[in-house]
Amino acid sequence: MKEKYAYVNFLNSKYPYIYKCGIDLKVGNIVEAPTYNYAIKEDAVVVKVKNLAVKDLPIEKSKILTITKILPRKEYLLKHDNIFFMREYIKNKKTQKWKFDYESDWVKVWKSSYGGEISHEKDCVFTASLGDIMADDYFQEYTITSHKDFKVKLKYAKILLDELYYKKIDEKEFRKLFFRL
Repeated sequence: MKEKYAYVNFLNSKYPYIYKCGIDLKVGNIVEAPTYNYAIKEDAVVVKVKNLAVKDLPIEKSKILTITKILPRKEYLLKHDNIFFMREYIKNKKTQKWKFDYESDWVKVWKSSYGGEISHEKDCVFTASLGDIMADDYFQEYTITSHKDFKVKLKYAKILLDELYYKKIDEKEFRKLFFRL
């Protein structure tokens, strides 16, 4: 007799793992997959669903754990997909305080009305700074990022710097969010 099994990929795994389907799963579902004999649960994506007989299983049937929970796709994407997270984060209208300042052969610079500055260099260095460089409370952070989805990343950085200036987030939270770029 054949039973339904799902092959899932964890976020950092190269190879799929097999699980018994405790619920009706489809390819593309985000599931909470148990590991270490149900001690830990990790997020995974279903890549294949098959009906298999006991003789066709790649490992012993007693070692196969069961998936019992499907996670909301939005929650998973907010946690793991940086561009989706940024789009959700920038729905408010705080970017009007920013204006394009100048562009040279290797850098583009935007400035805010409250002393914030964002620059993006051709070699993908993304820099955010706040305040006067000669002051004691000057703040600057940079990260290396790709050119892909640049407009979303720029809006996201503008809003993060705005929230830091208005003390809605602290420097530690800024760094945590900024390095998602």
